[in-house]
Amino acid sequence: MRHPTDLSAALDRFKALGVCFLKVTDDSPSDISGRIEWADQSILVPKGPTGEHDHDWFTDMLTKLFADHLCPNFVDPNTLKEALKSPDVLRPGADSDAIWHLKTAPPTVLKVGDPDVINLEIRFLEQVSNICDRVFPGIISHGPLSDKHGYLMDAGKPDTGDAAIFSDDIRLTLNDDWPTKLLEILGSLESLYKKTLVQRPSKVANYHYRERIARVLTRDDFRSTAIETRACADVAKILQKPLEINGQHMPSLASMVDTASHRTAQWQAQYSTMIHGDLHLKNIVKAEAKNRFMFLDPRLQWDN
Repeated sequence: MRHPTDLSAALDRFKALGVCFLKVTDDSPSDISGRIEWADQSILVPKGPTGEHDHDWFTDMLTKLFADHLCPNFVDPNTLKEALKSPDVLRPGADSDAIWHLKTAPPTVLKVGDPDVINLEIRFLEQVSNICDRVFPGIISHGPLSDKHGYLMDAGKPDTGDAAIFSDDIRLTLNDDWPTKLLEILGSLESLYKKTLVQRPSKVANYHYRERIARVLTRDDFRSTAIETRACADVAKILQKPLEINGQHMPSLASMVDTASHRTAQWQAQYSTMIHGDLHLKNIVKAEAKNRFMFLDPRLQWDN
């Protein structure tokens, strides 16, 4: 039997996946400590020997729920149970509610979020896997989790792409072979670009290249972040203020964005291709099985 605080931590993790635990009420049987509400199910939780929640029963039940909904025939119940007891909880992005690294064999990652977003990502990853094998994580299984949706995918190694480019922990000193590594990383996507190239402009090209940056600068979340990080108190004033970079006088940020938008408006894209959409070093890892790079968290939508 684990200490009750361990169970509380587990419950906090499962809340992000739509699992709701309700404590015992006055009219509940004396041997019941509460109930789990998940999707359309309501499951009574028995008390353990100390009068607290029966942690083993609780973990068994959550394992069964996940196995039934998300990963049937993926791993044996005991392996899944151990993996769900102590997942490495990773920081979720803007498009997800929870990301867990599960110590299965081989290791896997569970990503959970809004069904529309997750299903769009699943379709993209399945489509890409038919074009270029193992450039992105392979999807092992997916399914509904209460009002969310989740999928299990191949896990990569802990170090991200910046470890291949930089030699220090604060990412200021470049490795001697960083150009070679960078070309290797970008070369991994070359086949995707070539195989999906079409002679027509992308639907999002006009917005992405000519309007998006200017619109981001006016968004409430941009302004609140600038204020919260103490970058500035008056965002509008800062955007209009001329800059000085390395002693050279430059136009204001708003002016440069406006100039860039007008310049790109003169160009008409003739080709388009599938892209990652959020390609930076934190979204790049080495694959577990082979000495190759794998790309995570593709960005499939911009500002709705």
